[in-house]
Amino acid sequence: TVVPYYKGENTMFDVVPSELSIVVQKGSFKVKDPFLVKGFSVTGRVVGLKGEPIEGVEVMLKGTGRTVKTNQQGFYKLDQVTSDTYTISAHKEYYTFSEISNFRISPNIAELPSIIVTKYGLCGRIVIPHPPPGVSLSKRQVTLTNMNEPNTSEFGYSEPTGSFCFYVSPGFYKIQPYISPEESTSGLSFTSSEHVIQVDSGPVVNLKFLQSLLKLSGQVRCIETPCDSSISVSLKALGRTSRVTTGLELDLAEEDS
Repeated sequence: TVVPYYKGENTMFDVVPSELSIVVQKGSFKVKDPFLVKGFSVTGRVVGLKGEPIEGVEVMLKGTGRTVKTNQQGFYKLDQVTSDTYTISAHKEYYTFSEISNFRISPNIAELPSIIVTKYGLCGRIVIPHPPPGVSLSKRQVTLTNMNEPNTSEFGYSEPTGSFCFYVSPGFYKIQPYISPEESTSGLSFTSSEHVIQVDSGPVVNLKFLQSLLKLSGQVRCIETPCDSSISVSLKALGRTSRVTTGLELDLAEEDS
């Protein structure tokens, strides 16, 4: 097996075919088809704001349709590149990255400039399992406040699933879901009205705002025991038209006595 190897001072060249199996018996042997240099390989790296490697980033060489992914050390390699001017972009969920724009790539380049994270995702979800009348989960307003700039806020809206996402630089942030006066009157509230979160060296994606649900219990004493199983109990808040109705949970021990 013949394996071509062509390496410049800084670059590994891509030769086709990558290997050739031959059988030599008697006399000399001449390879009919030549090995062709189709391009060269260049490497680059994707790092966070503190220089840490980012794994699993999809790196795209625009205009070629070619994509590769970074390894655990944040490195990637583009094969069969020819000398030209390119733009290289990077994509990964919950990250945004800088772009290498209009960069001239040639065989004498040892390594491409690093692609650097610009912002991290700060994401979460609003959970309303029992929406009061007039309350919708979709397009709920969420307010983001940078704690270093408390007078400046950014507004976002939730998806139909209740999920929301902001992209921010490292720092401390306050997240608040908005509840209108009408929704508050109808009984909507959350277990936490706000979260203060630090975004440091990676995305934060597990925030949750859970609807406050209360459990009320009591006892109905009947003149005649056991109580009639058709008896029901209704709960109605003052100033609201909606009510919750439930049946009795009969105590079997009391029935038998």
